[in-house]
Amino acid sequence: MKRKINEWLFVFACGSVAGWVLEFVYRGLYLRNATFDFGFLYGPYLPLYGFGSIVLYWMLLVKAPVWARALIFVTAATMLEFVTGVFFCLTLKLQLWDYSSFALNYHGIISVAASFFWFLCFSVIYLAREHVLRFVRLADRSWVKYVLIAVYAVGAVDLFFAIRALI
Repeated sequence: MKRKINEWLFVFACGSVAGWVLEFVYRGLYLRNATFDFGFLYGPYLPLYGFGSIVLYWMLLVKAPVWARALIFVTAATMLEFVTGVFFCLTLKLQLWDYSSFALNYHGIISVAASFFWFLCFSVIYLAREHVLRFVRLADRSWVKYVLIAVYAVGAVDLFFAIRALI
């Protein structure tokens, strides 16, 4: 089933914002540090979650046993987190998250606990997949396309200023 680009852009945008909200709640409840400054960008979105949402959405569309889709998603999300973490640490000298206090972690970049969180995300979304797929179909509405243009324009400006701040 071929998907439209606006659906993928919609999933990425929603996932990025949802990830920012999850991080805010996690940091507020667990770490008792509910600040708004926990990413590379300034706005209320975390692209790492956007890319993870793309993989998760793809897993909803793939025809495979649910256990295989869960395994693929958890592996892909953990690898995405690893590659992103290494990139920011090595190239920009930024450690955006630190799992070193968790058991079974690798250099504080990935951990079994974080991978379990990715499994929980997959499980919740999979159980609600019909609602999720219906929600994604909103991307076909013309007003959503204008909202996406605005969101990505603001995101591009945000990226520009974030890179400029590092130079």
